[in-house]
Amino acid sequence: MDQSHSKIYDAIIIGAGISGVTFLKYARDKGLNCLVLEKQNGVGGLWKRLPSWQDIQNRTVDFAINGVSIYGEKQSDVHQYVMDWVAQYELAPHIKLNCQVTSTAWEEDHWVIQTSDGPFLARYVIAASGVQNKPWTPPIDRSHVAIREWHSSGIQQPEKLADKVVTVVGGGASAYDLLELAIKHQARKINWVYRSAKWFLPSTKSKQANKLNDLRLLSRVQSMKASLDSVNKAFGNIIDKKYEHFELQEIQPAAPLDLHKDQVIPGRFSASG
Repeated sequence: MDQSHSKIYDAIIIGAGISGVTFLKYARDKGLNCLVLEKQNGVGGLWKRLPSWQDIQNRTVDFAINGVSIYGEKQSDVHQYVMDWVAQYELAPHIKLNCQVTSTAWEEDHWVIQTSDGPFLARYVIAASGVQNKPWTPPIDRSHVAIREWHSSGIQQPEKLADKVVTVVGGGASAYDLLELAIKHQARKINWVYRSAKWFLPSTKSKQANKLNDLRLLSRVQSMKASLDSVNKAFGNIIDKKYEHFELQEIQPAAPLDLHKDQVIPGRFSASG
């Protein structure tokens, strides 16, 4: 074994995304000797390689923690936020880049983490590789397919949607993003295929501008200190009226809004008023 890897760390963290570097900072605050192993050539995890149009679904004020500022919702802002974390807390010496983990195994009283740069030893292993580390595409049989197929994370140049016939598959936050991109870049025709569409708040404003209004609206309802059922009913009535106003009842979820399990996606711009 390479002698430089022979010491036993308190913890090895797999992944230098938001979760990985945040864990590293707080673990070091507690005096733990930790090392982050990152397969890419820089920190940021998923946000390092996502398309530039991707953004966070919540407000920046709710996303940023511990006094490190984030300056916007877009991919580049979030990536910069992770890099700022590393710089502000001097974490770079404790992050090993270009080091891909291939396996982990427990041996007697410690973990052995096999990597592209040899084995590392640790008392604990923290998996911070991200739930969306690998794009998921439904395993549907494809034969004689003449269309080009993209996962949302692979659309690096959305302007190429211009004058194309675009089919968006799915009813979640990414689907709403893609529909917005297709409209913005003037796709010739848009088809939307979904099993069930998620709740969202229609709006005449952009998603970023509408986030604050959406959350203020929900906070006002929640401030009544009512039961969850009462909040669901009050907020649900507001959303029902918005779907009706924009004539979007066709894509409105059939089951009543339940904030215990339903995500409400920020509204998108609508030309109708």
